Parts: sequence; structure tokens; C-alpha cells
Amino acid sequence: MTHKIAALLFALLALLAAGCSGGGAADQTQPSSDPTVSTPVDPPPATPSGDFATAVKFTKLTHRSDGLDNYRKAADLTAPESPAARYIAHQVSMYRAEKTANGWVDEGGEYKFKPHPIAQTIRIKFLGGEGLGKPYS
Repeated sequence: MTHKIAALLFALLALLAAGCSGGGAADQTQPSSDPTVSTPVDPPPATPSGDFATAVKFTKLTHRSDGLDNYRKAADLTAPESPAARYIAHQVSMYRAEKTANGWVDEGGEYKFKPHPIAQTIRIKFLGGEGLGKPYS
């Protein structure tokens, strides 16, 4: 009988020890004495992409003063229902409304574009135009 009680106590202590250590029979790994810490790798610098080249082309087309033809060309560069496609739809509507209301369209003026392929930004500088006042930057 004492052997049975000793075996039960031993089993109970083994179960308690397994429960307190956070693992059971399946968790038999020992912690390493040399902890290692990994740090995230710095992301690579941005590189120019084909999408940025398309964005530059789109921007130039939407700022040119050649009328609806440039908006059609710019629309060909957009995905359906994208913000860019909705912008083109808005600009075409504005163009048509202005032409209907005034009989003519203010073609805008001239712009200078300075794309920055690494930052993927486009700086647009208004150079001026007829009836639009003096240039600003």
C-alpha cells in the first residue's frame, strides 16, 4: 500500500511540476543560456517604379492645356473606379460645364514639373497663363 501511495504522490508531484513550468510532456525544450535578440533589418531605400513613371505621365497630361484629348489619354492610365479615374471624370465634367456656360474654356496655363523618383513625389510649379495674374510658386 505504501508503494501505491508513494507512486501516487510521485505522479502528483510530476503533474504539478509540469503544470508550474508552463509545459507538459510535449514541451521538453530547455532555454538557451545565451539569449539572442534579433533586430529588424533596415528597409531598402525606395527605388523608382513603373507606377511612378505612370504617375508622372498622368500628372503632366492632366495639367496640359490641350483640352479633352489629354484627359482621355490620362484616363487610359487609370484603373476603373480608382481615385485617379474619378478625378478625370470630375475634370471632364468641369471642362464641359465651363465650355457650356462660357462658350470657351480657360486652358489653365503653363507648369513646370520636377519629379523625385526616390521620394516618389512630383513638384508642380505654376508658371503663369493669360488672364491668370502673375506666376506663383
